[in-house]
Amino acid sequence: MKVNELKKEMDARFDAVDARFDAVDARFATVDARFEAVDRRFEVVDRRFDAVEARIVDEGERTRRHFDVVAESLRSDIRVIAERVVALDKRMAASESERIPIISTLSDHELRLRVLEQHRR
Repeated sequence: MKVNELKKEMDARFDAVDARFDAVDARFATVDARFEAVDRRFEVVDRRFDAVEARIVDEGERTRRHFDVVAESLRSDIRVIAERVVALDKRMAASESERIPIISTLSDHELRLRVLEQHRR
């Protein structure tokens, strides 16, 4: 084989390699275009996620403010109930000394009624 023939064969092979690289480059161009489309879609999704996240944060803040108001109202209601329970306990303690004579009188009265009823029979 002569140098000229080798050169022609090598040139033909390099042309084939170049053609294959051109085909690969075309495929990469297609892939690049698809990735650009995907990137644009991700940008849209990212904006939507940012909007949703902002709404969640806003709703959390509003819920927290509302809960704080409700909790303060409950504290106030519980304080009133506790004060009334303390006052009632004081009244019950004060009336305890008054109830003892009444209970003993009623017990005596009950005993008296039984005795009277036994005599009737």
